[in-house]
Amino acid sequence: MGTREAIRAEFMCMYARERLDRITVKALCAAVPVARTTFYAHYRNVDDVLAEVEGDLLDGLVQVAEKVSGGDLQHMDFSVFLNETFGYIRANWTDFRALLVIQPSMRFVARWKDAIKANFARRYPKARAHQLWELLSEMAASATIGAFHEADWSRQRDMVQVNIVAMMQLTRLFVPHMVERGVGMVLNLSSVAAFSAGPYMSVYYDTKAYVLSFSEALHEELAGTGVTVTALCPGPTATGFEASASMGSGSTMFRRAADPTDVARDGYAAMKRGKAVCLQGAFTKAMAFGSRLVPRAVARRIAMRMNR
Repeated sequence: MGTREAIRAEFMCMYARERLDRITVKALCAAVPVARTTFYAHYRNVDDVLAEVEGDLLDGLVQVAEKVSGGDLQHMDFSVFLNETFGYIRANWTDFRALLVIQPSMRFVARWKDAIKANFARRYPKARAHQLWELLSEMAASATIGAFHEADWSRQRDMVQVNIVAMMQLTRLFVPHMVERGVGMVLNLSSVAAFSAGPYMSVYYDTKAYVLSFSEALHEELAGTGVTVTALCPGPTATGFEASASMGSGSTMFRRAADPTDVARDGYAAMKRGKAVCLQGAFTKAMAFGSRLVPRAVARRIAMRMNR
């Protein structure tokens, strides 16, 4: 191991044990050990070390996406992408755990988001900024409308991978360490769709029902550990989802779509309060309440009319 790598390794060990503002160049050099003049030949300060670690992790994540996509992000295999991404995170788990669980770095999270945007901008140089966000929304939360037996199988499979498998993997990855620390909050995105079967969007509705049930179960399992799990259940939201799902103009679902900012704010507030379920908006509350009153046959026929 070279000097630079030794400094980085020792820094991350210290970062996992104590606050960043308490890590000094003097203490870091003593722990390596290395002379301070040698340290300053590589870095200006300890924050430079942290920034380099963050940058290298992000470069690795981008490389995973590039390798799997082969230059075509819109049509890459999400199953392979998720497996490769989680494999990379596991291989570098010590650093990811320090930056996301032990001492969360909001700069790292922001840089991760910016790296995703930059990668999309390189792939789609003619797209405007809002189109990039629509594309991200479509890939991360897309649905298909139509009869299950006629729908594209790969899109249905990818929906399960993103909405269920990825959520389970992330939860399993981070929650044990939250429990170990005695503090943590998880916010999972469900939907008003969780409260009914959804003809013509059957897989999407089913995955959101899974998210809700899974989150509620974990909320109870983790009671007393200091870790809470919240399921956010918004109604129709103005994210471009209806275009992704190829909903026709006859669909009534998105005529009064909620503002995404309001949805995010309400979900965050519910998570901070430790609520198990957040029914966001009057429409969602009415649907959740109504689903308990009417027969299931009636509820699914109402959903079918809304989805068509």
